[in-house]
Amino acid sequence: MQTFVQLIDQGQIKAVVDVVFPLSEAAQAHTLSQSRHGRGRIVLHID
Repeated sequence: MQTFVQLIDQGQIKAVVDVVFPLSEAAQAHTLSQSRHGRGRIVLHID
């Protein structure tokens, strides 16, 4: 994991985030991941 953090800090890899859902909307996030979702990651935000 530390290696990934270093690569991100150095700009050698990027995490592309498409959409962020609160944890309470995990079902919608799952539906999106099973449908049209193509580029970028779906993130669940935990408060």
